[in-house]
Amino acid sequence: MKKNDPHNLRIPALRLLTQLLPKAGNKTGVWTFAEKVNMLIPWKPVDKAWQEKADTAAGQIHSRGLFTNIPAAIETASFAWEQPDLQTKRSIILLTDGMLDIAKEPEKNAAARRKLLDEALPRLKATGARIHTIALSREADAEVLSKLSGATDGWFQSVDDAEALQRAFLKIFEQAANRDSLPLNDNRFKVDAQIEEFTLLVFRKPGSAAAQLISPSGKSHDVEHLAEGMRWHRDASYDLITVEKPEQGEWVLKAAVDPDNRVLVVSKLGLRTPEIPNNLLAGESILYAASLTEDGELIKRQDFLDLVGFSLQEERAGFREDHPLKDDGQGADSVRGDGRYTVEIPAGEEELTINLDLRVKSPTFERRRQHGIHVYGAPYDYVIRLAKEGEHQHSLELSPKAAVIDLESLQLQAQVTGPDGATQAMPFAPGEGSKLLLSLPVVESGGEYSVVIHAEGRTATGRAFKIDNAPIRIATEPLAGHAPVAQEEHKDPHAKADEHEPKEEAHEPEETEGHTNWALWIGIGLGLNVVLVVAGILLARLLKKRRLAAVAELAGELGD
Repeated sequence: MKKNDPHNLRIPALRLLTQLLPKAGNKTGVWTFAEKVNMLIPWKPVDKAWQEKADTAAGQIHSRGLFTNIPAAIETASFAWEQPDLQTKRSIILLTDGMLDIAKEPEKNAAARRKLLDEALPRLKATGARIHTIALSREADAEVLSKLSGATDGWFQSVDDAEALQRAFLKIFEQAANRDSLPLNDNRFKVDAQIEEFTLLVFRKPGSAAAQLISPSGKSHDVEHLAEGMRWHRDASYDLITVEKPEQGEWVLKAAVDPDNRVLVVSKLGLRTPEIPNNLLAGESILYAASLTEDGELIKRQDFLDLVGFSLQEERAGFREDHPLKDDGQGADSVRGDGRYTVEIPAGEEELTINLDLRVKSPTFERRRQHGIHVYGAPYDYVIRLAKEGEHQHSLELSPKAAVIDLESLQLQAQVTGPDGATQAMPFAPGEGSKLLLSLPVVESGGEYSVVIHAEGRTATGRAFKIDNAPIRIATEPLAGHAPVAQEEHKDPHAKADEHEPKEEAHEPEETEGHTNWALWIGIGLGLNVVLVVAGILLARLLKKRRLAAVAELAGELGD
């Protein structure tokens, strides 16, 4: 760590994490490790006293260790976890910058690695624990860390710079702990009557001035001027502000806008979402569900819910899309009118990260919850091997991803379309180790093979999957000495398109009939829209006052 974190930026990152932890019903501990494991913060219920001790203890972190004894750290942190506990969500967050080593002898390190992956990891999986890992630097043992996370449906994060640790810890915190927040728009957020406490996280550039916070009544607060029930922690690059029994209304933050700033809340009116996978395979999908609760009880009052909007913003590869959630009774144990709102989110085919941002809004309150999903791609990697001169078979070699799927449960079936257009089911044969081989007969004229693989089985965490991935296309050249027949000799004006032509050309849609006067219809539509908009504005003004009064009355009843 002397090289990768010379300024001990782990200290403010750890302080940030321990201060964000929810207090109700949570136990947490912190251990440091090198050749040995040391308890830095005792494993106890999280409360204000525990957080104060954690803040002080974080200052004891140093970089004098010699080895990276990951197995001992995992074993110590999970010492009380012997059996699954359906009432408890168990998480381990592991940060390291080095390769797994417990001694100078390579054989001892190899043995420790095997024991961790073959014995300790299955034990932890059986207890339902999730291991979230952070690799600080490219020298970290990313293979071990990603296997620990993948096998337990944890989150793996790699950072090259210690200055990114705070945001990495925030990301993993949101993956591990379900905490509600408020939308922060242009550094403004609204506190409603149900909120008992909020914690505002403000990232700043190192050396910049501390933030300022303006209450709804216009009072200004900063690290030197605190109101009753307000705590303000200022670090080199962030401010963490906690306000108990906050004033209702709009608060204003005086600081630079940052997309990672957060307003976390403790509230009688909260969100409930089911356990969401941290990792998916390409071709899978999830049914995202959300509900509102009041003091932990599901809200089913339809007159209240009719005034609330549920939406999920999905962001992937730089593109955003909003999905409205509906009360349509989707899901195995869901029925219409049970207070649960759902939408299906497909993983897609690419390896990437999907960021989900749940927004719940009514005229008198708003709530927000964020979560990331890593899409691994297909449950296998593959290599295409074309036949050499004199060989009669091309081959497709699959390497199943043992870190994310249960190899014993994996079943594969291939549908192969050859250059002649004929499709047939073809089996895989065992290859070297866990690899699988699909043999494709050589066609003298060459052409393209299309291979669609149907895969089903269980993920490393036991979740069943059944997927068909995008076709694998394999282009081959004609064999040496093969003389293709000129197309003119086979031209038949009454024949169908040549099966050797690219499918894109053969199935190119053409619109030759049904011309529509779109300009006329667009003009009519715009005219109607003007009338509807004017009428809508007048009607909205009339209804807005009634809706605000109705929601306020219902929210007041829920709070009684």
